[in-house]
Amino acid sequence: MDFHQNLISRRRSLDLCGRAYITEHGTDTLIQFTRLRVLDIMRLRHESVSTAPGVPAREAFNLGKRFTQFLIITLCVLAAAWAAHADTLSLESGVRARLSLNGTWKMRAGDNLKWADPGLDSSAWANATVPGALPPAPSGNGSRVVWLRKTFTAPAGTEYAHLRMDRAMDQAQVWINGRKLTNPAYSKPFEDTQFGVFARIWSFPWPDAFETNGLVNPGRENLIAVRIEDHAERNTKTFQSHPDDTATGAAGILGDVYLIARPPVHISSIERVHPLSLSGQSMDTHLYLLLANETLESQALRLSLTIYADANGGHAVFDEQREITLTPGGELFDFLWKATPSFMPYRAVATVRRGAAIVDTISLRFHGLYVSVERNGLRVNGEPFAMRGVHGNPGLVRAGAHTGSNTLTWEQLDRDLDALRRAGVNTLHTNNPTPRLMTQAMERGIMVVPALTAEYFNETVFALKEHPNILFWEISTDKPNSLYVMASLIAAVDPYRRPVAYRGPIDIAPGDRVARNISMVARAARGPGAAAACAAASDQTRNTLPSYMYPWDASGAGVSRAAPAHAAAFLLSTWAACVESGPSPSGGIYTAFTTQSPALPGLRAPDGTAYDPGMKTALRETFRELEPDLYTNAAGSPVLTLRNIAGYTLRNMLIFIGSNARPAGKQSLLAAGRRFNMTPPNAGRGVVRVESTTHGGLPHSVSINTSEPFFIPDRFRFDTAPASLKPGGQARATVIIANHTGETMKCSITLKHDVNGLTLDAPGRSIIIHPGDTARAVITLHAAPGAKPAAGGVSAILAYDDTRWRPLTATLPVAIE
Repeated sequence: MDFHQNLISRRRSLDLCGRAYITEHGTDTLIQFTRLRVLDIMRLRHESVSTAPGVPAREAFNLGKRFTQFLIITLCVLAAAWAAHADTLSLESGVRARLSLNGTWKMRAGDNLKWADPGLDSSAWANATVPGALPPAPSGNGSRVVWLRKTFTAPAGTEYAHLRMDRAMDQAQVWINGRKLTNPAYSKPFEDTQFGVFARIWSFPWPDAFETNGLVNPGRENLIAVRIEDHAERNTKTFQSHPDDTATGAAGILGDVYLIARPPVHISSIERVHPLSLSGQSMDTHLYLLLANETLESQALRLSLTIYADANGGHAVFDEQREITLTPGGELFDFLWKATPSFMPYRAVATVRRGAAIVDTISLRFHGLYVSVERNGLRVNGEPFAMRGVHGNPGLVRAGAHTGSNTLTWEQLDRDLDALRRAGVNTLHTNNPTPRLMTQAMERGIMVVPALTAEYFNETVFALKEHPNILFWEISTDKPNSLYVMASLIAAVDPYRRPVAYRGPIDIAPGDRVARNISMVARAARGPGAAAACAAASDQTRNTLPSYMYPWDASGAGVSRAAPAHAAAFLLSTWAACVESGPSPSGGIYTAFTTQSPALPGLRAPDGTAYDPGMKTALRETFRELEPDLYTNAAGSPVLTLRNIAGYTLRNMLIFIGSNARPAGKQSLLAAGRRFNMTPPNAGRGVVRVESTTHGGLPHSVSINTSEPFFIPDRFRFDTAPASLKPGGQARATVIIANHTGETMKCSITLKHDVNGLTLDAPGRSIIIHPGDTARAVITLHAAPGAKPAAGGVSAILAYDDTRWRPLTATLPVAIE
C-alpha cells in the first residue's frame, strides 16, 4: 500500500476518533485533535519513506546537520496543512436552518482582547450596520484594528455548528461567548483568521465557515465579537489607481453574517482526493463522505452521492446510492468516480434520506483538472502543453504620457488579454494576479503562472487555488529554507496538486531533498545561446526535470538594441532549441509583455496602450498553432488548408471567414500534425478565425489574415544569423526556398526594411524550382557611412508567377552599431 493509500486509511480512523473527542469533550479538543493528526501523518510519512524499496530506513531522515532542524519544522508545517486539500464545500442547504446576525452592531476602534468578553459592557460603543463598510480611517493612520460586537438570542432546540461571514476585509477573527472560533481544516494563519484581501491589494471571496460546535447557547442570549484588521496603507506601489474595493479603503464586515444549524444525524464533510496519476485517460477520483450520528441509536438511512457537470446545475455524470446503517458516532464512506480530466466545473451533492424525507444534504464544488510534469514537459488533462507565454501585468499602464500614475483598469485588462490571445499567447506569467484576471484569462483560453515571493505567498495561493487555469506555481527566492517551506505549503494547499517550479540562483537537482516538490526549473534563454541554456538546465537537473525559458535578451547577440525582428528571430530560435528539438526537454518559453529596455521589446510600451504591429507579428510567428495555405486547385476552386502544428489536438473546430457570423466550416477533431481542407467562400480572402477547444475544454482561438503573405519557414526562410553592421560596412544574407507544391514553380523576391541608413541589393532574376528541390538567393546589405545606431528588420516576400499560390514572407533582424 503506497503513502497516499496509507494516509487515507489512517485519516479515516483519525477523523472518527477526532469526531468522538469533539462529541465527548467539546470544542477545546479540536486543537488537540489537530496536533494528533499532525504527529500521525509525520509518523506515517517516516514509515513510508523508510520502507520504500531501495531506500534504507536510516537514510530517510539523514539529511545532514545543516537541514535537520529545518526539515522537522517543515514536515510539521506540511503535515498540518495537509487537511487544506479542500475544494469549495457548501454547508448550507434547505434542511439546515440559518440564523442571520445582520443588523445593528456595536463598534470601537482600538485593540484589546478583553473586548471579546461577553461580560463587557459595550453599550457606549458607536453603532455600526452589518453588512457595511467601516467609517474611513483617519488620514495617515496606516493600519488599524476595529472591534464589532452584537448580542443575539438563538432559538431553543437548535444546534448551530458553523458561522459564516460572506465577506470580511481585510481580515477578521471571531469569538462567540468569549471563545475564539477556528477552522481546524486549515493550518496557521488560516486556522483562526478569515482573509478577505491578499497581497494587501486584491479582495477575494472566503470559501469556508468557522466551527461553533457547542459554543452557541440555544434559547439564551449570546455574544459575537469580531476583530477586524484594516491595512489602510495598502501595498499599492505597482497600482496607484485600480478598480478593486481596496483602492477606496473599504474595510469591515461587507457580507452577510449568519449561523448554520445541522441535524443530529448529518454529513460532516465531503473530501475529494486528487489522484496522483491518470489511469489511462481517466482519473480515479475518491470522494469521502463523513457521516455523524449524535443520537444514541443506530439509523437506517439511504446515502447518495450525485456529481453534476457544471457547478450551477447541468446533467448528472455520477450517481450512486447506498442503503446504510449508521451507528452512534459516525462512519466514513468511500465513493470511486472514474472521471475524464477536463476543465469542467463539477458539483458533488451528498444526501442522506430516511425513507422519502431528506435528513441532510451538503455539496462540494471542484474542477476536473489534472496538470502534470513529465521528463519531456508539461501535460494538461493528459495532453502535451507548451507555454507560449509572456510575463507582465495586463491592464496596467504605468505613469507617463498616457496616465499620471500607475493605473490598472478592467477595460485595459480586457484589451490586453484580447491582444495576447490574438498574438498566439496561451500562458501569462505574472505577479499577484487578480481574481478578475484569472476569470477573464480563462474565458480566452489563457493559462496563468503566478510568480510568488516569500511575502504574501500563502494568502495568494489560498486566494487563487480554485482557479482551474493555473498552469503551475512559480517560486522565486535565494534562500533554500524558504524554497522548501514555500514548495511544501503550496503542495499542501493546492487541491489539484499542480506543479511547483523554481526560478532563482539555487541549483536544483532531483536528488536534492530541499527540492523534492520542485517539478520544473526556469532558466534564461539568451538569443542564439538558447540551445546552450537548455543544455545547461538539462545538465543541472540530470536530464530529469523539464525547464522553461524566460526572457530572451538581444544583448546575447552582441547588439545593444533590438527591434521586433530581433524578437521574432530570438523567440523562434529559443522555441526550436528548447521546445521542438533541443537537447533539453522544455515546458515552453515566455517573453516580456511590455517593453523592458531597448534590447527587450514588448507587445506595448509600459506607459502606453497601443500595440506594436511588429511584436504582434513576432509573437504570432513564434507561437503559431495553425499553419495556413491558400491556393487554387486544378479545377479552379479555392482550397484553404489548415495544418495543426500546436502539438495537441483541437476539438469542436468552427472556421469563420471575414465578418460572417455563421461558420464556413466545421471539424470535430484535428489531431496534431493533421490537415483540414475546405473550400472557402470569397476565395478565402480576409481574416480566418478558428474557434475550438483544447485539453478537455480550454477555449482556443486563432486568427489568420489570408490577405497577407504567409509565414511558413519550411518553404521560405533566411538561413543567416541576425546581421550586425558598422557604418560603411556590408553583410550578405541567404534565403532558402523549398518547393513542396508538386509543380515546377517560378518565383521572385522583393525586399523592404525599416532601418535608417540601410540599402539592399536584391536578387535581380526570377527563380525556377522543380518539385522537391531547394534554391538559394543572396541579398547584400549596405550600411551608409556615418549611419546612426538603429535596429529593425529586412522583410523578404516571395511571390509566385502562378497566382494560384499565396506569397510567403521571411524576416532578417538587422542592427547598425
